Amino acid sequence: MEQKKYDYILFDFDGTIADTSEGIFDSFDYVRKTLGGRDIPRSDYDKMIGPPLAFSFREFFGFGEDEIERAIRTYRVEYERAGLFKCKMYEGMKDVFSSLRQAGKSLFVATSKPEVYARKLMAHFGVSHFFSYIGGSDIGEKRAKKSEVIEYVLSASGVKDKSRAVIVGDRLHDAQGAKEAGIDCIGVLFGFGSEAELKNAGVEKIAQTPADILKILL
Repeated sequence: MEQKKYDYILFDFDGTIADTSEGIFDSFDYVRKTLGGRDIPRSDYDKMIGPPLAFSFREFFGFGEDEIERAIRTYRVEYERAGLFKCKMYEGMKDVFSSLRQAGKSLFVATSKPEVYARKLMAHFGVSHFFSYIGGSDIGEKRAKKSEVIEYVLSASGVKDKSRAVIVGDRLHDAQGAKEAGIDCIGVLFGFGSEAELKNAGVEKIAQTPADILKILL
């Protein structure tokens, strides 16, 4: 079967571009220490990276609807104070971005992370110049669902032919959001999701390493 060709490459951020777990986990710990919540092992925090915070705090920490806004606000304050830069870009990703741009591809970030954080971190890593647009959720999570973020980035970038667009992500939420937005998804295994999760979500291809992304897209 002929390999699909994509011109517009969207990237998830957490678990795809960078390992942001340390800062996020520390901030989750702070929320539980401050506000309580269901007692779950820290090893389960992986499952909370990817979905919007409201979903994670509801499903994993067991917060009620009347508690979620305060939990998100508490998380944001601590994350900005101490967690934002506790992260590292995955080795090889800069080469991926450079090679794709040299091949004439247009690159975008589409993350459920607040856009302001994503822009700061991409600048911190020194890779913002590879990207035509860096988009994410709004700070109040009114635009946090992955399909909404994808639609927002495509619209803001003037991309009309969705058949030539694909998102690279590590969780089922990326695949589900892609399907709802009408584009394809390529999964990666160096983030927070599993191969079974990605296959069950219906990704087009799976990359074991950053270098595999290039084998799929070029």
